[in-house]
Amino acid sequence: MDRPAARAEENEAPPLPPLIPEHIVDAASQRLFAILIFAAIQCWKIYDILLVKADAFAVASSASGNPVQLTLLNNFTFVLKYAFLDGLFLWLLPVLNIPLLSFLPLMTLLLTAGVNSANFVLTSNSALPLLSSTFVPLWNTFHKHKELTISGEKVAPQASIDMNAHFRGRYTIQYLPELSVMLNPFKFGNMCLESPELGSYTFPKALNLPIEFNTTSGVGLILIQRLTPENKVEFLNYTRSDIRRLARKDYSGYSDLPGFVSNDERVFYLDAEIKQPGKYKIHRVLDVDGMVIRPYKSEFSIGHCPAAKFVYPGAESAYKGYKCYSKDFVDFSWTVPMVSAFGMLPLTVHFATYQNGKIINTFDKTITDTTEQPKTGAAWLQSELLTRNSLEQELLRAPQDFVRSGLGLLEFQILSVSDPHGNLRRYNDMSKDKDVNFPLELKQAPELLLKDKNPSRKLILNGLKTLHIDSIGAASFPVKVTLVHESSASQTHHLEYSFNDKDELVKGFQITEPGKYFLLSGSDKYCPCQADHTPLHVVRPPLPSVRIKEVSILDKCVGTIGYEFDLSFQGSPPFEVLYEVYQNISGIMKPVLNDRGLKQHKRKTLKNDFSFEFKPNKEGNYILVFKNIKDLNYNEQVVPVSETENTFSTYIKRRSQFLFFKDFRSRTQTITLCKDQQTQVPIHLDGHFPFSFTHNIVDLQSGKVLKSEKHEKQYEDTILLDIPKFIEGGEYGVSLRDVTDSLGCPAELPSEQQIKIKARKDTPLVELAESASTRIVEGESVKIPLHVKSSSGMSSSDNIVYLWRSLQDPSNVKNFTLHGKSGLIVRDEGVYKLESFVNAGCLGVIEISERTFTVRHHAKPYLTVLPEPADLVSKDGSGIFELKPLCQDDVKKVKVQINGQRPFLIDYEINFPSGKSKTALIEIDNDEILLPLLSLQEGRYEIAFRAIYDSLYNKEKLLKIAYKHDPVVVTYDVKPHPKLRVKKPLIQLCETKLQNDFKLDIPVMLEGIAPFKVTGKIVNNLNGNTRSFAIDNLRDSLVRFQDMNLESAPSDVFTVGAHTIHFESISDASHCESLQLEEENTTIVSITQVPTIAKRNIKEHYCVGDRVSYNMSGISPFVVYYRFNSENRRANLKHDFTRLATKPGDLAIIALQDSSASQCLVNYTKNEAEYDLLKLRVHDLPSVEISQGDSIIRNIHEGDQSEITFKFIGTPPFSVTYVRTLGDESDQHKKRKGGKSQRGIRRVVDTKTVKDIWDHEFTDVVSLQGTYEAIEVTDAFCRASRDIQDVL
Repeated sequence: MDRPAARAEENEAPPLPPLIPEHIVDAASQRLFAILIFAAIQCWKIYDILLVKADAFAVASSASGNPVQLTLLNNFTFVLKYAFLDGLFLWLLPVLNIPLLSFLPLMTLLLTAGVNSANFVLTSNSALPLLSSTFVPLWNTFHKHKELTISGEKVAPQASIDMNAHFRGRYTIQYLPELSVMLNPFKFGNMCLESPELGSYTFPKALNLPIEFNTTSGVGLILIQRLTPENKVEFLNYTRSDIRRLARKDYSGYSDLPGFVSNDERVFYLDAEIKQPGKYKIHRVLDVDGMVIRPYKSEFSIGHCPAAKFVYPGAESAYKGYKCYSKDFVDFSWTVPMVSAFGMLPLTVHFATYQNGKIINTFDKTITDTTEQPKTGAAWLQSELLTRNSLEQELLRAPQDFVRSGLGLLEFQILSVSDPHGNLRRYNDMSKDKDVNFPLELKQAPELLLKDKNPSRKLILNGLKTLHIDSIGAASFPVKVTLVHESSASQTHHLEYSFNDKDELVKGFQITEPGKYFLLSGSDKYCPCQADHTPLHVVRPPLPSVRIKEVSILDKCVGTIGYEFDLSFQGSPPFEVLYEVYQNISGIMKPVLNDRGLKQHKRKTLKNDFSFEFKPNKEGNYILVFKNIKDLNYNEQVVPVSETENTFSTYIKRRSQFLFFKDFRSRTQTITLCKDQQTQVPIHLDGHFPFSFTHNIVDLQSGKVLKSEKHEKQYEDTILLDIPKFIEGGEYGVSLRDVTDSLGCPAELPSEQQIKIKARKDTPLVELAESASTRIVEGESVKIPLHVKSSSGMSSSDNIVYLWRSLQDPSNVKNFTLHGKSGLIVRDEGVYKLESFVNAGCLGVIEISERTFTVRHHAKPYLTVLPEPADLVSKDGSGIFELKPLCQDDVKKVKVQINGQRPFLIDYEINFPSGKSKTALIEIDNDEILLPLLSLQEGRYEIAFRAIYDSLYNKEKLLKIAYKHDPVVVTYDVKPHPKLRVKKPLIQLCETKLQNDFKLDIPVMLEGIAPFKVTGKIVNNLNGNTRSFAIDNLRDSLVRFQDMNLESAPSDVFTVGAHTIHFESISDASHCESLQLEEENTTIVSITQVPTIAKRNIKEHYCVGDRVSYNMSGISPFVVYYRFNSENRRANLKHDFTRLATKPGDLAIIALQDSSASQCLVNYTKNEAEYDLLKLRVHDLPSVEISQGDSIIRNIHEGDQSEITFKFIGTPPFSVTYVRTLGDESDQHKKRKGGKSQRGIRRVVDTKTVKDIWDHEFTDVVSLQGTYEAIEVTDAFCRASRDIQDVL
């Protein structure tokens, strides 16, 4: 975040806290209370609107005009009341400032308006019906209620009985009724057929042509005449079977067309399948009786659908898909495809041109046959295939219209083709198929330039130079160029180069000859390029040369000691000359190597004139040969020089030399001398022997010469100079002077070399400060004090050898060496003594060598467990103490003694019987503690003292020395409290079992060591009477009533009702006891009465569809055993026995059992009177059939009569109600004979009821047209009816 934004955030005011502080009521609770208050207001609102609607309904339906009023509110006061309450609540929210419920004033205003709008909707008359019609069907859909039948099946009540199955058959009376046919009644036009030769599926290859019939009888024959495009007559013949097949098709799709007749049943439609082009008309139509149906004069003509595509005559490679772009539009000799069109002439093809995906123009081209003769009859329906160069004509007519946007992809697209009869075929304008799309890419090659990108790099002799071709614009590779080279001899050459990719073009091409170069022409993969003809001049620099002149370097004593070479260069600096040096040793030419060990020597210069000296270190015959030369241009290719002219040979002499070190690279050497120590310094001579010289010993601080000695006629090449003792110490130097050889010439020192001598004036001393002894913590160190006397002080090269002797084993002795000046620091306990001392390379002296230094370690802390002898079971030598067992909650302690330096820190771990463990640290400042023994859990406890730390040895120090404490473990067992848990908290018994052989066994779970003693009491929950009991010798997990030592009979102790047995205390054989049992220590003994069952409603007759209900009393749930239609069944119920009767039969209750512990069972078959009272019979519903259960249509003349026969199933007397229904059809005489009945919207026009029918068959006479169906039938016991909507 930037700084201004950060400052803006810092300046923002913090959010205001809620009105009620959050430490009183937190924000979440405030939101919950506010939402609950709003919900309560909405519930109150719904309650009030229901009362208002109820009052309004009562006023509207009351005849007296004075109904009871449920509320004082009306619609207006209801809206005012809740506008105030809702508004008060919503506008208080910003004041309370509850998080997530604090809205802006605009939002609060919108919420208020929304709630008030909902209040207005609630007061409208359509609110409750709208809500009920929306939510009630949804509730019924997702919560379908199902009931159990007497047979045990689970069915939905509304689907349990099919009432329509009891009403079968219908009887329809129709009046007999009293002709034309039309082809293409809907005037279909602009239709065509797909030609099979095209292989396209855009248009149908056959179509269904509708025929409209207006007749009252069936059609027996249809003849349709076809006049072909060749003017030949053919017929389409549809026989009776063909017509029946056509009649089975669905013609409802014509209903939306103008002219479709839907209100006249005499009018119907059939389809004739048209597969060939031609002119069609109705020739003849006959009905089934052979009568001619008059056709309307109507014709239908159809031809093939037009089509167009690009065709590519000739070789496919001719259509290469690109054209080089030309701005002057001159070169437009393009190869483009021809257009092939098929259809009824003339054809119009619609084209579009796209430039880079955007349309730039459209044009139409007409394709026709100019030599065509006039057509007669149906000849105009003939389709022809013509191929024309329409696209090329348009390109030649206006080429500028196609390239106005410049370079890019040019696409010619066929959009559509149409014929003069309105048939149009459209093509996908996004299609890239070559039949409708011809892409042509307009390309333009780039402009090419010849460039020298590195003019500073010259074309040297036998060398190469790289030239480059730059392109302005994108190029398509390969790129080919032609260059013209004019040499200095006025000769012209043509050079051709090809570049396959951009990397090759960037890399350029190489030339070997100088001259003038210019670009003649170039082209890329597709098009010729515009070439820049600017010439490029390439020159070749001359070869470098050098003129060498030598000058001898003379010495007055020895003569020539070297050469000085003067070099004059011609060329471009910098220059580099390369030469070799040889030495003639006994006729063998041995090369002299340079400092890097190479044979070739180099000299570089930035000037045209350069000088250097050649002075070898050794005398001899030398040959110096100059080999090559380089300059700026010829730096990679060397140019040889004439060796015959530039070879120099001579004998070079050298002066005599003296050296302190044979290695010329050494400069200074320092010699250190101890007190009273002497040494020798070597001198190396080389040259003309013998030598004479004087050496001096000089004090470097004062410059004073302490000793001077002359040496004459020394023939040895190495001489050792004796250096005297320096008693006072100091720094001295050795120098030589007047060094001359046998020729009398002074010898030279080739390089600066110096000898320094450092002499000590004392002997170093060392001693222990005193004989002493100390104690340290193991792992820490102590520094033994030393006294050192040395003029040079301690240094990193000093060594002190000291002796260590073990305190436990004096024969265990070791020597150690202390390096450097860090001091004598030791950690191990023992006796230490100095043995020797070396300081700055000089052996020192140990003063008072008998002194020793003793180091001892402090004792480590430890602890000891001291239990009472009576509490100790066993003691393991490894530190494990086994104590006597404890009972749960016993209080016991064990004494622990600690040794070490206070305060102490004890790390111990307690392993609990549950498998868990706990580690703890306890800090104490005493030498003894009383450790309490835990006894809360039963099982084995283990207290392990893992470590102990004191003020000297903390945890980090002991870990550092990897010290492990000896294990100390205290173990003991804790026996549990004896426990008694009742396994069965409720025991139910029938009152019939309170006899002398009364048996009450209470299952319990016992924990502890048997035998147990148990005490308790029995409490009557009705009157509160209490009886105490005690059980002295309980060994198994079953408490029997006989073991309670009660003197009363069971009937005196237990009566009908509930009794609670409390177990109060328990003790076991280990004398552990539980005096107050609180968990699972009670059981309730319930003495219950026998269950009963009775009919809920006593009815005389039960029918299929009724519900059978029985009421039961006792302890639920119940088990009802019953028999239905000689089949025994059982039902598990919680309350009442209710079943849906879906089948006829006899139902009998056999037995009833409740859910008391004794499962009281009542067998009603043993009591005949009560058994008969509980029985009932379910009767089947009556049924009625009309016309033997079939649907019969009777055609009669208007005024005639017909009979309807009803057949009944059931027990007489019967009664039946039937209805006559009519649809929206016209009168019977207007209906088509044998046609399909179209019922339309039906209505009931007559209803009739016939009663007291004692026979199973009844006949009635009718004469009116319509459909007769029964809707209700009753017999002696039951009634069946169906919804009137089922017959409409």
